Amino acid sequence: MASKAQRAVTGVPHERWAQFGKALQAWREDVLGYEARVGLARASDVNIRLLQDLEKNYRAGTYTKWSLQDAARAYEVPYSPEDGPGSMLAFLRGESDALARVKAVSAEKPAVLGVPSLPPAPFGDPDREDADRPYARAIWRRFLDLPRRVTEPSGAQMFPDAPDDAQAWDGIGARLDIGDRVWFIADLRRRADPRAIRGGNSGSAAGLSRGYVAA
Repeated sequence: MASKAQRAVTGVPHERWAQFGKALQAWREDVLGYEARVGLARASDVNIRLLQDLEKNYRAGTYTKWSLQDAARAYEVPYSPEDGPGSMLAFLRGESDALARVKAVSAEKPAVLGVPSLPPAPFGDPDREDADRPYARAIWRRFLDLPRRVTEPSGAQMFPDAPDDAQAWDGIGARLDIGDRVWFIADLRRRADPRAIRGGNSGSAAGLSRGYVAA
């Protein structure tokens, strides 16, 4: 079995790693709208330490393919040129000086055959859907990570470290099917995140639930 060092993405000059970190920070702030890394980490369900190390150019040359793929998912950019233009690998190799957002159509494709993609949002507001999407993706991945026999997970199973989300999932959210419930919690999470891009209408959990049920 290859060692961790052998699996690392190497051959990139230190200066390019530094440029890469600055590009990621600018992308997070200017394109994704997150002033602080913690908001992006929570929305994408990616370890904040990874995002911090990349942006600050720590541990250059030690990142594995899988770590960079997680980061690409968090920043919503392609990992390799095969995934689309403006990819992470193209930037690191000096083939591109700019990152590009991964195409929305490919972002919802199942990564593995037979794995369901994120259900469509139950409301017709494109701006609200775009704002909620990173949160919905993270919640949907959590659902898919549960054993397949768990088709109706409890709030504690879905959000062991977030009691408020667990309560909303088991309470008002219990009226909804799984797909709509994922978007419901995503909407609440986005509205509670002071550093996330704001969009859509504000409202209480009860009001949101009525909107989802009506949809």
